[in-house]
Amino acid sequence: MKKHIFAFSLLLTSWMTSSLMAQETAPTRIDSLHQTITFTVPNGPSFEMIYVQGGTFTMGCTEDQKGKCEKDAEPAHQVVITDFYVGKYEVTQALWTAVMGTTIEQQCKIAGQHNVYGVGDDYPMYYIHFREATALCENLNQILANQLPEGYEFTLPSEAQWEYAARGGVKDEPSLYAGSHYASDVAWYDGISRNSTHPVGQKQPNELGLYDLNGNVWEWCQDWYDENFYKHSAPQDPVNANCSANRVYRGGSWDYGSKLCRIAMRFYGAPYGRTINLGVRLVLTKVGVNTLQIK
Repeated sequence: MKKHIFAFSLLLTSWMTSSLMAQETAPTRIDSLHQTITFTVPNGPSFEMIYVQGGTFTMGCTEDQKGKCEKDAEPAHQVVITDFYVGKYEVTQALWTAVMGTTIEQQCKIAGQHNVYGVGDDYPMYYIHFREATALCENLNQILANQLPEGYEFTLPSEAQWEYAARGGVKDEPSLYAGSHYASDVAWYDGISRNSTHPVGQKQPNELGLYDLNGNVWEWCQDWYDENFYKHSAPQDPVNANCSANRVYRGGSWDYGSKLCRIAMRFYGAPYGRTINLGVRLVLTKVGVNTLQIK
């Protein structure tokens, strides 16, 4: 009997050791049990993606903002969002340079400009147009292929994903800004920005632990701009793929007033415009939910 017990103990010990070794050597994978995932770019920085549980929320300018609603932010409507991950911070200059190979000074020159408005590894990247932002996603999907979960891809947020994340997911009381009713708590905007971008993560985060969704730099979204999109958008995971003259960006920036930083505010510009106040935030979604638009 003792021999059998001893043999069983050896087998159990061997199985546990093998399991631990497998866990240590297995490539990084993402699942819905993780709240934060850290990716590391070879010879570059690490960056964090925060899990956002899906749900139903009210998108657009709501009744509590009467008198402050823009026409294109109405009507407020119910939208269902599938789980996804979103960047804890806006894409920094260090991450951009490691993946895309250009610095903020070089992007400034490419844009035909002469001034930069905040330089440093932890500052948000700007002077990038829409196609460059999507190229960043494509490059990350290749570079980090062995770290990605099966069936997931990096992309830009849809307007709906962006607003859902900014509102902190599903919650009872919506706020004007991402994490506060007061812009100064969460955003760098004209009047307090001292005419520059700022290192990411300096202000208060929202309920999901996301920083700078308001102010600092505007953030490119997937959608083409349509003033009337909310009147006919799909009820689940909407993305406006109908080509127009402009792409959407959201969140406000360091050189605009606090009104334009409000969560419900929609803004737009030409896809190939490189400006002093426009950057990008990554999302990680299931393939097919928010397919990367590269045109």
